[in-house]
Amino acid sequence: MRGVVNYHAVNEEEDYFMSVDSKNNEVLPKVDTTEVTLCDPRDGINLKFSDCGLEYTTYPTKVAQFGDFLEDSDKDIYFEEIEKLLKNKLDNVAEVFVFDYTIRSNKQANRKPARHVHVDYTASSAEKRMRDMLGDERAEEWLKNEGHFGIVNVWRPLDRPVERDPLGFIDPSTFTSDDMHVLKIGRRSSGINAEYMGTLCDKHWSDTLPTQQ
Repeated sequence: MRGVVNYHAVNEEEDYFMSVDSKNNEVLPKVDTTEVTLCDPRDGINLKFSDCGLEYTTYPTKVAQFGDFLEDSDKDIYFEEIEKLLKNKLDNVAEVFVFDYTIRSNKQANRKPARHVHVDYTASSAEKRMRDMLGDERAEEWLKNEGHFGIVNVWRPLDRPVERDPLGFIDPSTFTSDDMHVLKIGRRSSGINAEYMGTLCDKHWSDTLPTQQ
């Protein structure tokens, strides 16, 4: 299967910068729209989070309707479900702290699907995010005695199968740090974005059901 994705163009400038304009449109560095080979990881591929940072499962939710946001009661239910899911699925996890959710839709101007290949955090911005959410005292408890942390995204369709902008994922064994650069996001954050080097293996999920994550 072939598909088109947006990698960031190789740029000689030192800074890659992303911002949001007054109409909530993302302003990004130049991208290279590239045709690549895609595979569906549900077709007989055994994915394990500890091996590749990705795992696929069926996990229904008790939340009946998501809408544009979650009511507080539904948010409590959903966060508890995610905590149980991660504790059951991930190895060597003592504690889970669910800190945020985002409902993405083409109908919402500031919550549209991201259409460029990226990683959400650098190592330093991930630790800052962790400390912002937990507070320094609890963060130090997590890190003492060679403790570790990770930020995990849990994706699921809402209300109906995904028909457009399916989740895509690059096999981490097919690229190195040389394929990436740091993207500054506004003044407060940074993430990592990918440049296409001809060796990346992309996976995607289309027609995913609401019970699947």
